[in-house]
Amino acid sequence: MTNLDPSTIAILESLTVSDRAKLAAFLIDSLESETEIDSEDAWDDEIARRIADLRTGKTITVSKRDALKMIMAENDEPETT
Repeated sequence: MTNLDPSTIAILESLTVSDRAKLAAFLIDSLESETEIDSEDAWDDEIARRIADLRTGKTITVSKRDALKMIMAENDEPETT
């Protein structure tokens, strides 16, 4: 982070509580927007990877019925310690 000059700090300190709250909300929103963009890009990459895995046969699909059977079978297995 760059150092703020004293005149900028003085201006910020002179703001009303309401104005400081608005500024804080603005700054937080600006950070969240960057995070959302990064997240969307990551999901786009993940979706593309999964589609490629399906097309190449690296990943197979399973019906809902079979998936539920597998889950139930895993839950019925005794725990090993």
